[in-house]
Amino acid sequence: MAAVNPLRVSDLIKKYGWTIMPYLSNLGPTLLAEAQVLFVDSGHVNALDADDTEHGHELTKPLATWDYAVGLCTASEQSVIFLAPGHNENLGAAQIDLDVIGVHTIGIGSGSLIPRIDFDDVASSIDIGANNITIQNVDLLPSTPAVLIGVNVETNVTNFRMKNVRFLIGEDGAGADEFVKAVEMTSGNDDCEFEDVLILAHASAGAATHGIHVAAAADRTVWRNVVIDGPYATGGIVEAATGVNLIVENCAVDVTGTNYGFDGSSTFAKRVNNVDGQVREDDSESLIVETRGTGTTPTGITDESIFAYLMGKGGTASASTFNNTTDSLEAIRDAVDTIASPTDVTAAVPDTPTGKSLQDILSKLDGANTFDNTTDSLEAISEAVNALNLTGAVSATPTARSIQDILEKDATSDFDDATDSLEAISDKAGGYSGDGGAAQDDSNKASLDLAHIDLDAILADTLSISGGTLPVAPTANSLARFVASGGTALGQQLPDSMSLVDIIGNFTGAYDGNAYDDNIFAAIKVLSKYVADGDGDFAAGAVLPSNVSLYNVTGGFSGDGGASQDDSIKASLDLAHTDLDAILADSITISGGTLPAGPIAGSLATFISGGSVALGQPLPASMSLIDLLGNFTGAYDGVAQDDNIKASLDLAHTDLDTIVADTVTISGGALPADPTASSLARYIASGGTALGQPLPDSMSLVDLIGNYTGAYDAVEADDNIKAHLDLIKTDLVYQEQCVEKVATSTTDLLFTVTGEVIITSFAGVVTNTAVGGVQNRIKINLNATDAFDNDFSTEVDTNADPVGTRYVFSAANPSVLTPLANGAAGSGQPMWPWVCRPGVIEQTMNGADAGTTGEITWFITFRPLSSDGAVVVA
Repeated sequence: MAAVNPLRVSDLIKKYGWTIMPYLSNLGPTLLAEAQVLFVDSGHVNALDADDTEHGHELTKPLATWDYAVGLCTASEQSVIFLAPGHNENLGAAQIDLDVIGVHTIGIGSGSLIPRIDFDDVASSIDIGANNITIQNVDLLPSTPAVLIGVNVETNVTNFRMKNVRFLIGEDGAGADEFVKAVEMTSGNDDCEFEDVLILAHASAGAATHGIHVAAAADRTVWRNVVIDGPYATGGIVEAATGVNLIVENCAVDVTGTNYGFDGSSTFAKRVNNVDGQVREDDSESLIVETRGTGTTPTGITDESIFAYLMGKGGTASASTFNNTTDSLEAIRDAVDTIASPTDVTAAVPDTPTGKSLQDILSKLDGANTFDNTTDSLEAISEAVNALNLTGAVSATPTARSIQDILEKDATSDFDDATDSLEAISDKAGGYSGDGGAAQDDSNKASLDLAHIDLDAILADTLSISGGTLPVAPTANSLARFVASGGTALGQQLPDSMSLVDIIGNFTGAYDGNAYDDNIFAAIKVLSKYVADGDGDFAAGAVLPSNVSLYNVTGGFSGDGGASQDDSIKASLDLAHTDLDAILADSITISGGTLPAGPIAGSLATFISGGSVALGQPLPASMSLIDLLGNFTGAYDGVAQDDNIKASLDLAHTDLDTIVADTVTISGGALPADPTASSLARYIASGGTALGQPLPDSMSLVDLIGNYTGAYDAVEADDNIKAHLDLIKTDLVYQEQCVEKVATSTTDLLFTVTGEVIITSFAGVVTNTAVGGVQNRIKINLNATDAFDNDFSTEVDTNADPVGTRYVFSAANPSVLTPLANGAAGSGQPMWPWVCRPGVIEQTMNGADAGTTGEITWFITFRPLSSDGAVVVA
């Protein structure tokens, strides 16, 4: 939201005159008189993001953040934001959103004092969200690994300008902290300019991909004096779509990827004086550099240069193998001079060769000139090779040492590359992975032979299981060995059309050395120990009836094998019957019957009677104990009155007797001489043996001392205690005090006032710590709740006031705040009372002062003027 009270250029000039002109001169002649100007300084003691007509209007009361300043600007007003020298912001996961049209941001300072933005999160960024935005003289520092984008120009934003901006090497200094993309131009970002921009990345920055990424078409972009250096993997300036009328001037790019990655169809209004990987981009300039060299004697030839193509033999125009001692023109001339006669290589070759002569090169025999250029020259050799027709069809009739002899086994010319070529044969035979060790690994045939031997052995040993006879001595590890017993005495043959699984079921237990888990028979035998008599021989007790299981006969049993009643269901039932007989014999009908003389311990009769031979009164017919005694909920805790209803009632009677004896009728009666402790009489009387005056007949305490709960009634003001106390309250003087250090910020809160009060005195004393020796002008004022503020006093400088200094106020409007030094005559407080509305009484410091140390204790006395008037420490 735009500022409520903006400070414009014309306001600055009126307020500061020539003082402001050096700042405004940075903006040039385009600055409008009505443009808003804001100051931002994170490090200033008075920095605060507030739209309060003060902060942001001068460098001594700046705003704290760049983004807040942008929010105070008005669109298309060409507002200007100054970032103070040393201004620094840590973004975290937030963004600075430059989303107001026409805002111009200028950093003040140079070197280490250039304003700097730290990118502390991968999502940190500066977003350009409106047209005609300018950023000038700002440093950008990645402070965490792989910050995704430094400056993001949003879709369809145009006329963005970046000047004197540096993208610094990461804060860690070792390549971990980096920008993945320093600048991202999203889409439709026409007419943008980048001038005097430095983009750097540490040599070890592994995540850096783009210096400047133009993600979609952008026309008329200007790159002037842009330097990009570092391991940007994709490129320095990378364009993803065609741009027109681009200007690239005096730029230098040296990155891991493509230095200038412009779209092949892009057009340039100007492209001069650029350096591509430390080489001048212009061919003429490159040739001049190569010719001139880098000193009095050139040290080498640059790859891909014109000289590299002239002097090197590599297909990529690399001159790295060039050796001037052997490959220079002078060295070649010396080598030609050493060739023996004839030196004219166009003459006939002599019959007798000499050292290093052409004869040695052309003829294979010494002393005989057998060289025939029609068959032995390079041209003739080339023609002979071409005549082999290696790419054509094979001829029908093979000739000696022809390719036909290699491919065909006879003269039928039926070679078919689909079946007879080496590739086809390899496909047919399959990949062979032998390692040349054992025989079966050295050839396909050896492997197949060995496989046949193994298959024969398996075949001989694995007769048809269904209906066949197993061998007497099965081969070790054969199928028969596992099906039979593994020895010469074989087991029972399987019936036709049945498998072992059909006969014995599917057994899934793993072999672990426990017999009952290792085979089905062992498991069944162990089971018999539990079902039969425990020895596993199936010589058991009585057979179960038909269609009846053990569970039907015995029921569920949950015993733990301890006491006898827990060891079998029968034992448990026998014991239960014994207990039931005893209970039955002891619990005759309660209603109308006679309880037994000696109840069994723990029986119902024991709990109903007294638990002894002498029984209590039988219950009347059709009545329970609850009917007679009521429901008693007290828990047994050893206190008699809590253990049974009768004890509780007995104790209650004792207490009631005491109370009754002690609380004789108050009206007309005499109080006891020594009331029982904690009795009603004890509270009504004095609590001792000497009692107070008895109440008159037909009068209560309220009649004598008044009603405290009644509403205030002016007519009855003198007739009850509450009214008297209310009247006394209006005459009392209330006191408060506050210990407060000398202001180190704009405002220090002292007292909070509610309601209307009149301040009868106000004074201060320097306590504990003297005031520091710098100018520190303070005054006392009211920050009123209803916004009608007022000053209670004038301003006084507390510079170096020692401990013991007193501060008093004169009888004037406003009161003159006067310090009294130690030992000074008088200590009067001649001030007039101050009428004070609701609000906060503050000690404020002059905005031009910087604050200091020290401690002042302030004292206040007051009277409430309204029913809610009060003062408390703030």
